[in-house]
Amino acid sequence: MDMISLTISVAAFVFTIFTHFKYDKNLKKQQLELNEIKMAEERKSQKEEKYARIFVKTHWQNNNIMLTIENRGKAIARNVDVSLVPNLIMLNRIFPIEFMNPEDIVGNSILMALDSPDRAEAIIKWEDEAGAHTRRQILIFT
Repeated sequence: MDMISLTISVAAFVFTIFTHFKYDKNLKKQQLELNEIKMAEERKSQKEEKYARIFVKTHWQNNNIMLTIENRGKAIARNVDVSLVPNLIMLNRIFPIEFMNPEDIVGNSILMALDSPDRAEAIIKWEDEAGAHTRRQILIFT
């Protein structure tokens, strides 16, 4: 009877040790995966903080078409320049804008003739901590 109790006790002890090490190994593996995910998120966040995201839109205001430039990024945009193709007349020549902080919005009126097209291509150029950028965007005047 003592031999059976001893065998069961040793088997239980061995099983407990085996389970502990297996569980510990899985825990360490999960912790490494979580650390890698967290590091990737931090790298992505740090990268996003270097970018300014410049967007242009148009809207009607007091019978004028207003061109609105927005910095939706997390970095300061420098030397922001917007040109329109075909070349439409902007009433206030504010470009290049020396700098735009994140969430800044700048507006400008556009003068359009009766035979002006109903859309134009905006060529947007700016610099930020990540370097120089150029983006094209179609604007519709309705």
